[in-house]
Amino acid sequence: MGRERLRIIGGVQSSFSQIPWEARITMLGGAGILCSGQLISPRWLLTAAHCLLNSNSDGYVSVTGTASTKIMYNCVDINSVDCKYVSAVRYIPHPCYTPSMDQDHDDIALIELDSDAIVPQYAKVNGLSGSLNVSAGDACTLAGWGVVNNNKQIPSYLMQVDLHIASQQDCISANPWSYSRGAIDFNHVVCTGGIAGKDSCNGDSGGPAIIFVNSVPWVVGVLSKGSELPSNTQDCGVQGRYGMYTLVNFYGGWIEATILVNLYGIARLF
Repeated sequence: MGRERLRIIGGVQSSFSQIPWEARITMLGGAGILCSGQLISPRWLLTAAHCLLNSNSDGYVSVTGTASTKIMYNCVDINSVDCKYVSAVRYIPHPCYTPSMDQDHDDIALIELDSDAIVPQYAKVNGLSGSLNVSAGDACTLAGWGVVNNNKQIPSYLMQVDLHIASQQDCISANPWSYSRGAIDFNHVVCTGGIAGKDSCNGDSGGPAIIFVNSVPWVVGVLSKGSELPSNTQDCGVQGRYGMYTLVNFYGGWIEATILVNLYGIARLF
């Protein structure tokens, strides 16, 4: 999957009642893209930092007015009359993320919206809304607006697929280049999938890895990229290829501090 904006392979249509906080990003900085994001409050969207990269991947796009951002929310079908749209006032990538084609550490970002995006429920973020342990073998649900097959077919529905958290060793083994060069902190990411026919893919970037606890969905990861191996194909949903998610519990303090600074001009000490 590489640096392309990663959609769900082998999944089913999502229910709005289950994931009402998922948003579809189709324009940032005046450029058309396809990424996913999670509404964590009326004015804040959580996504991947690489969704904010410019066309050369050496810097970021910027807000240049209301028309430069297009984010859809409040629906799971883009043709629904219930869909609403919002723009942004600023994009905030994590300060330790490095704009490039191959550095993928700290791939997380916030978007401050220009008006309230009201939904029935906002995302519960691990490390921000509480604390949840994430372990190899845990069942998880991936969601996104991206392509549903390797022919790049983009559906009109939000899709989701059920998979499991992979071990850290499997994640490292599938990414030998990044591991040897330190391009990824494998303590801050988690891999999912690795089985044929089910995966996240192009257009799903920034979307969530969700663990349900007593039927309550918790966002535990934000999609960053696909694994390097197998190297003979870049298709999604192939045996041995994993989706790589930034573990959000490491960034709860940054998320809270960023929101406080931008709302009130103050920073809380952690």
